Amino acid sequence: MTKTYFLGANTAKGFYSLYDGFCSGPDDFLWVIKGGPGCGKSSFMRKIGKAAEDAGLDVEYVICSGDPDSLDGVYIPALHTGYVDGTNPHIIDVKLPAAGGAYLDLGRFYDTAALIPDRKKIESLMQGYQQAYRDAYAHLLEAKRLHDELEAVYNPHVDFESVYRLADEHIAKLNLEN
Repeated sequence: MTKTYFLGANTAKGFYSLYDGFCSGPDDFLWVIKGGPGCGKSSFMRKIGKAAEDAGLDVEYVICSGDPDSLDGVYIPALHTGYVDGTNPHIIDVKLPAAGGAYLDLGRFYDTAALIPDRKKIESLMQGYQQAYRDAYAHLLEAKRLHDELEAVYNPHVDFESVYRLADEHIAKLNLEN
């Protein structure tokens, strides 16, 4: 069986992450993949997932919240093994070095000699990419402001802060019972 899901989301308050819970069982081993854009992190994980599927294993795919065509993680439950993109914005570190996880640096496969002459172009592209995220977060914040404004007009009697507080209390109570 194949599952796909997100472990992060871009919100009005910035990036929201559930990555700390990924591949975190007592017998799990997590490979944290490092390397910049274009070094093959997503392609590498896609190939691992395909090989596991071809071997008849269940695979879980974590989709990138910023680019749904890209992967941020792959988990193979039967092997208790996961691979995750450990770069920004979902920076992840190995919790139990060597015993529960390790780093894999795909950046070492860059052809630096070929890229150094294009440094200015790459720098410009990276600045544009970072600006696009700043713009997206600003738009999400504005959308949240507009949503809250409309909510106040259409549901003026609902005190959402009280609803959220009550939900938090119930969640805390459930956590204490378990």
